[in-house]
Amino acid sequence: MNKVLRNEIYKIALCSLFTVLTFAAGRLSFYIPVAGFPAFKFSLTAIPIVIGSFLLGPIYGGIIGGLGDLIGALLFPVGAYFFGFTFDAILLGVIPGLVMYLSKKSKYFSPIILSVLFILTFSLLAYFFVSYNTITISKKEIYLSIPLKVIVICIYLALFGIGFFAIWYNYRKNKNIVFLNAFVSLFANELIVSGLIASLWKTMLYSLPYFLNVGIALLYMLINIPLKTIAVSLIYPTVIEITSINRKSLALSKISDKGLKN
Repeated sequence: MNKVLRNEIYKIALCSLFTVLTFAAGRLSFYIPVAGFPAFKFSLTAIPIVIGSFLLGPIYGGIIGGLGDLIGALLFPVGAYFFGFTFDAILLGVIPGLVMYLSKKSKYFSPIILSVLFILTFSLLAYFFVSYNTITISKKEIYLSIPLKVIVICIYLALFGIGFFAIWYNYRKNKNIVFLNAFVSLFANELIVSGLIASLWKTMLYSLPYFLNVGIALLYMLINIPLKTIAVSLIYPTVIEITSINRKSLALSKISDKGLKN
């Protein structure tokens, strides 16, 4: 068996493993109702999807996300199937692999993307805070007071501060750190996919105001991004170590096979 074919089989096996992990993580998720509809899903599926995409690349990452969501929707449906959410899951897998690839190609990629996310986040926050003073989550009305809005803005400033510090540290040490890639990937996923795109589907399905969905997604991001970034940063190095050991085992097995033939 040639090296290229062996490598592809190994990638397919890992892709299958991460797909199963994504499906399993999806069973631990739960929905948070907004205005009486199951509009927001809290899930750990992003962790195996991001790690799989980092390890195998954007194409396999998209397969992991898409298949994991599709299998879950077919076996354990929550209402009628809607392809838009599977499309979101595919994007959730594609983006981290692209971030990892492009950040290796150009040192300017991460600061540019983070700057765009910074501008977009605060523009959306400003519109949301001006447009809404109260929101209803889980049948509970929450008043968006000025102190609460200031706290949310300060937390986002702190998050972006950590992100730009990671970029500075990355340049100083001259290496591509996992934390930075995880932070940028998850921020892009949460804002663009879970925030902007998924909100469009929720508006179509539940007739909820689009920017209300986006604004609530921004609030949930304050919890999702730090927790998932820490989880990916801690788990990914271990996964790399395990997979590298398996690759070495395969290489040794190949050498042994050659020795037996000789």
